[in-house]
Amino acid sequence: MRVSQRITPVDDAQSRSRGDDLIGWIRDYAERRVDTRLIDERRQVPPHVVLDFGRAGVLGLQVEEKYGGLALRHREIARVMEQLAAIDLGLGTWVLVCLFPGVRPISAFGSPVLKDELLPDLAAGRQLAGYAQTEAGAGTHFSAMEAKALDQGDGTWRVSGDKVWIGNSSWAGVLTVMAQDVAPDGRKRGLTAFAVKLDRPGVVVGRELLSLGMRGVVQGEIGFREVAVDLEHVVGQPRRGMDVGVDSMCYSRFAIAATCLGV
Repeated sequence: MRVSQRITPVDDAQSRSRGDDLIGWIRDYAERRVDTRLIDERRQVPPHVVLDFGRAGVLGLQVEEKYGGLALRHREIARVMEQLAAIDLGLGTWVLVCLFPGVRPISAFGSPVLKDELLPDLAAGRQLAGYAQTEAGAGTHFSAMEAKALDQGDGTWRVSGDKVWIGNSSWAGVLTVMAQDVAPDGRKRGLTAFAVKLDRPGVVVGRELLSLGMRGVVQGEIGFREVAVDLEHVVGQPRRGMDVGVDSMCYSRFAIAATCLGV
């Protein structure tokens, strides 16, 4: 099974140097500009932190250089995540949500058109990404999901369903949405992952949900009402959404391990 497309990182020495520079910047910036108590009380990461992290490259750790990312190797990504969590677990978790279930599916599985469209803004923090897999009746269980993508037979789909507990939810500009690919006769043919912008007709941004502890990390409900999606916005291959989902979950757990070291 194909797990992911190749993301080419920079060489070891360059990655180490960039990681050192970024960690030094994070330490200095956090001391001057990060107020963890205020993040917790306001239940949000301040806009200046989002923009400054984007300019510094924090939101493009694994994005290739040609799209404006740092293209760090795994060792340096883990070091950066460890440092962020050592400063504030909520802030580190928010970056984790942005990067691995958020940007990772597009950077690893997106078509060239999709990457050109989305990655420069995502790497620079001008737009945030999220990952819409979880459903109230299914949790994260792939085969139990009820969201459906009805194949129109012309290279387009109509996506319908409801997702919940979505990290970045209403803050995101684009979501990777997992849905059952359904043939015109009603047969389920396997999961497909779609990149869906929140400004698409039929996307319903629902309520934000209270979270415990790391309150600056927003979660929410998102509905899809026959949202039209074309082939260029399929993430990975049609009916191979499991590849995308497994890859995203594995990288998220890699990042969780790094944040735990930081704590």
